[in-house]
Amino acid sequence: MKSNDPGKMLRIIISLTILAMIITACGGTGTPAPENIVTPSVEGPTVSAPTAAPATAAATTEPTPVGPVAVLPTPAAGSPSAQALVNTWVLAGPGQEYPVYGAMLGGVTAQIVGISDNSQYWVVSVPVAPQSQGWVDAASIQATNADGVPVVPTPPVPPTVIPNQPSATDPQVTTVQNVYVRSGPGTTYPAYGVVTAGTSGIVLGVSEDSEWWMVRLPPEVVGAGYGWVPADYVTSANTSNVPVVKAPAAQTPVTLPAPSSGVPTATATDYVNLRSGPGTNYTIYGVAAPGATSEVVGVSQDGSWWVVKVPTTIASSGQAWVSASYTVTSNTANVPVVPAPPVPPTVTPPQPPSGSVIGTATEPINVRSGPGSQYHSYGVVPAGTQGQIIGMNSDGTWYQVVIPTSVAPVGYGWVSAAYVQVSGGNIPVVPTPAPPAA
Repeated sequence: MKSNDPGKMLRIIISLTILAMIITACGGTGTPAPENIVTPSVEGPTVSAPTAAPATAAATTEPTPVGPVAVLPTPAAGSPSAQALVNTWVLAGPGQEYPVYGAMLGGVTAQIVGISDNSQYWVVSVPVAPQSQGWVDAASIQATNADGVPVVPTPPVPPTVIPNQPSATDPQVTTVQNVYVRSGPGTTYPAYGVVTAGTSGIVLGVSEDSEWWMVRLPPEVVGAGYGWVPADYVTSANTSNVPVVKAPAAQTPVTLPAPSSGVPTATATDYVNLRSGPGTNYTIYGVAAPGATSEVVGVSQDGSWWVVKVPTTIASSGQAWVSASYTVTSNTANVPVVPAPPVPPTVTPPQPPSGSVIGTATEPINVRSGPGSQYHSYGVVPAGTQGQIIGMNSDGTWYQVVIPTSVAPVGYGWVSAAYVQVSGGNIPVVPTPAPPAA
């Protein structure tokens, strides 16, 4: 239809002109131009923030770090090295099911010390890790000069521990990464297992440095009924009034006898208890440090414990049992099956009176006639048992506790302070009996 209205024609022309300009600005397709395009760069040694990883990172390997960033030694020029293409986790083993040691930020370079047996993970130097090494996903790493690095044996996946679940009003923490739950507030205490990401637990207390939470654990799983998780890897709620809990005494690692060449061996992947039998209901002789290696002389019937050689100063038989969950082994295919020894008799202390100093056994512990492993054992106090503490030796490494006179006529015995959680007042120093004859 022909129009005789010049004004109307002018308005149509102006509208068409504006529409053409809009189409041109949008690329002529009607699709808006993309915004906030980020071009990844790995030239610099660091990035400005943990959330600065490129959007192309795999969902399972690119973290938005919650917890400490791993401090990684700078590799020497020409040595095997790994540069993170994106933010990635440093793990305790070659898989996402292992606990986290920290975050490696995009652009950071680390020293490569090995590779996994399936070539999907690089092993890098991490001083804070138990064996000074951690595992990073090869898909997130640009490796240089890494041909010929050794294959590192895959450590066992630690067992999962599920804390008692809290109600809405309970003091509680929720893990944001897979973390070890340990027997004390520090990485030198042996682990009970792993609490997986997204798990909540009831909080019983906080460490003196506020860096660890004490959480309730099922007594049928962990006899003490509690363990410790690092505050760096959890969120907390309702915890403003929880008590400060003193850390149990840390153990000095046992020096194990060096194995001969070619014999079956077990090497600790973390701090691990040396026990008197194949189970957590047996007493502890001491702790082996990460990397400690000993000769294997047997295995439990279920294959979950190894019998290893230890100094006769800590076990008269020269043997102890270690959990297979925290060791890697070599040449053990033909070691004999060793029957479990009898569980020692149980000592049940009387109920502590109100206002007394109370000790709670964190592990099954021997009650002895004096402050040392050379003294006679009356039996074992099970983990989680409470008793009255009435004294200690001069250096505070042994506590004197009340026990039934039917067990010891004097009415008391001695337990190692390393496995006792104390609450209450001051503990007096008391005289100690002379050591028994050799």
